[in-house]
Amino acid sequence: MSEEFQNYIDWLNLDETEAQGGGGTPPEVGTHKLEVVSFEKKPSSKNTPQVRVSFKVTSDGESKGRRISGWYTLDAQATEFEKGRLKQLLVATGLPTNKFNLDTLVGKQLIADVTERMIDDKKNPGKKMLFRGISEERAA
Repeated sequence: MSEEFQNYIDWLNLDETEAQGGGGTPPEVGTHKLEVVSFEKKPSSKNTPQVRVSFKVTSDGESKGRRISGWYTLDAQATEFEKGRLKQLLVATGLPTNKFNLDTLVGKQLIADVTERMIDDKKNPGKKMLFRGISEERAA
């Protein structure tokens, strides 16, 4: 089976899924232009299909040239939120949301808004921690 065929995703239709932001290891707070530089398919800790997408910050600023990444589910049985994150990426890069080839992500550009907020600290119940994350992805 060719690598191109293996990267063609036809079992996951996101047309009816609501797009969701979030994910990744973001640069400083603000709006950043990103370019997809690579991806890697690996099973999650629950042995479900997922893809790690690596981005390069291309906008001017402190983070220019920095590489960041985000994990996106490829599991048709994932939660609507998890599938929504993948849909947001596909919409932001101009790719279809029903049948798509992961290879076509590479070289695509998008805009990402990075924000900070307080969230529950899972390692220390009852405590909060500062979280910096991508709150929205959209077309460049």
